[in-house]
Amino acid sequence: MAQERTTRLVATLGPASLRPAVLRSLGPQGVDLLRLNLSHVALGDLDETLRTARIHSQLPICLDTEGAQVRVGLVATGVALRVGQPVRLVQEKALGTERQLSLRPEALFATLEPGTTVAVDETVLRVAVVEEGRATAIVVVGGRVRSNRPVVLDPAPVLPALTEKDRTAIDVAVAAGVNHFTLGYAASAAGVEELRTLLPAGAEVLARIDSRAGAERRAEIIAAADTVVVGRSHLAAELPIEQVPFLQKAIAREGAETGTPVWVATGRSGGHGTATASVAEANDVANLLLDGVSGLVLTGETAVGSDPFGAVERVARLLAGFEEKVYALAGSDVPVVAPGR
Repeated sequence: MAQERTTRLVATLGPASLRPAVLRSLGPQGVDLLRLNLSHVALGDLDETLRTARIHSQLPICLDTEGAQVRVGLVATGVALRVGQPVRLVQEKALGTERQLSLRPEALFATLEPGTTVAVDETVLRVAVVEEGRATAIVVVGGRVRSNRPVVLDPAPVLPALTEKDRTAIDVAVAAGVNHFTLGYAASAAGVEELRTLLPAGAEVLARIDSRAGAERRAEIIAAADTVVVGRSHLAAELPIEQVPFLQKAIAREGAETGTPVWVATGRSGGHGTATASVAEANDVANLLLDGVSGLVLTGETAVGSDPFGAVERVARLLAGFEEKVYALAGSDVPVVAPGR
């Protein structure tokens, strides 16, 4: 008899999936949880977005907070920076151009100092002059810059675990009956506990490990959270990419040892538009299950991909087919952690 599927499947909501027909299809197709990434949802749109998801789906919703991350603001189309040119970095909301970029959160600017490198998209800047609420940087690696992209700073700034936007959004989500919350860019157990204090009893607290700081303090984060999510694409922006697969495996193993479920975010920017999985995707999902990962979080495939339904169908089929094999291996001499165990 085939085993009932135990691996959780999470779909990130976005323009591609926040449509009635798609929302209605996700549950029957095998999705267990809908993820709403606050980094891509304006606070003023949150209530309506939650209402839309509730109307067209009975699936539980998880609010994924911005957390201690830095992002660039709105950038004009086609902005590309050239080596050697000066760029002003500002904390106020302003359209990004070749001459200035807006960064958030505001708390970042108190930590900037001359010599700090700022990597965003294809571009790397080096801070030259710091003023109150702004700084001037010089482009050291040229390239394009797009809106709302993550920014990596070296040295990394110490930022609050939750932004003011996060705190307001949490209140809105709790009032709407949301019961799952993720601390984005979790950097310590204290941040996880800070989020928990803002939630009603029984709420599920997830922690996303997607920064160098989170990777270094993963043991305490795993111990504090109900579930840990590996944000491997963001980790690859802060760590040498060849380290990320081994870190992912280490987190899965450490989660299994402590009984904390570990999920992995795919980090894909979109789907390839067919219901047929590629060999690379099939191998990725199989290896995640063999490592003991108990949840898979679809990101760009369902948020902005060309075929969110096809992406879910493809991965759900892989999970269903592979779990039976993994359970069989778990009873053999092959070293493997069974999914969901």
